[in-house]
Amino acid sequence: MGEIIGYNDYSRDEYVVSGPQGASTIRATKEEDFFFRDELTTCPFCSSIMQRVYHAWAELNWGTNGYEGNVVLECSSCRWWEYNYTWECEGSSWDLDDFEKRTTRGIAKRFDLASATVPLDILSEEATRRPEVLYETNPTRFEQLVGHVFSAHYNCEVIHCGRSNDRGIDLILVNSDSPVLIQVKRRSNPRATEKVSAVREFLGSLVLQQARKGIFVSTAKKFSASTHDAAASVVTRSIVDQFDLFDFDRFCAMLRTVGETQSRPWEKLLRMLEVEQDSFGTLDLKVDCYDINSRRPQKGPGLNVVLGSREPEPVSRFEELE
Repeated sequence: MGEIIGYNDYSRDEYVVSGPQGASTIRATKEEDFFFRDELTTCPFCSSIMQRVYHAWAELNWGTNGYEGNVVLECSSCRWWEYNYTWECEGSSWDLDDFEKRTTRGIAKRFDLASATVPLDILSEEATRRPEVLYETNPTRFEQLVGHVFSAHYNCEVIHCGRSNDRGIDLILVNSDSPVLIQVKRRSNPRATEKVSAVREFLGSLVLQQARKGIFVSTAKKFSASTHDAAASVVTRSIVDQFDLFDFDRFCAMLRTVGETQSRPWEKLLRMLEVEQDSFGTLDLKVDCYDINSRRPQKGPGLNVVLGSREPEPVSRFEELE
């Protein structure tokens, strides 16, 4: 039975020292390994290369010396992640006055592909990287995934109505006065060809529902020639205004497009931290590295930090780490 792993939940360790005479707070699973170890180079789960996908930093300007650093590492294969936050402020005598290090790590959770309860965001993320998991996905959950992808792609509401006696209608895409009816077929054979019989039945449902637009989505490798002829014929004869066929490759292309716009788990964490920091006055962080799904350059001039899904903005002068 197939399974997928998600890292949306996380755990946090911290090591805090407040002043030479102050109390120390240690909540690390393994204090020495946590505090003194070098930056990870390989994933502890799958041994793939860890990539630095986010790095933001700032120098404190409060009449004293200090530094704040934010680093996110992500596995290039399974996408496990770790976020390290470091903050230090030196006293007037150059003694360490305050120091904080907090590490947040993704928690691995396994999900059965055949389950109808596998989280849609994790299924979508995994299918973007490994489309073949769709062949083993629970049919009902696949219908809901299709609805999720179409809703995000067209920025509209999609109603899931797939059930027994659904008269061939699994989803309704509501983006205009004329809704689009969608039928979804999850075929388990990667070499399957979607035959004309299933499409004709769906076309009959459109006519009975007096619908003018329809979409047929299948994980089949392709649609038969007679299926394409039937789809073109109903539009040419004005039986319907629109009738689209989505085979495996076409649906996966839309899935990848949607996946490029979705936030990673660590991005969501950064956005949450930004809200918390705003209430205390966010420091003027500079971004040296911000790469999420290859949408942003790995290196470049210093950037005013904008956490979460918003675009960073260039600063007035070029700044780089030494």
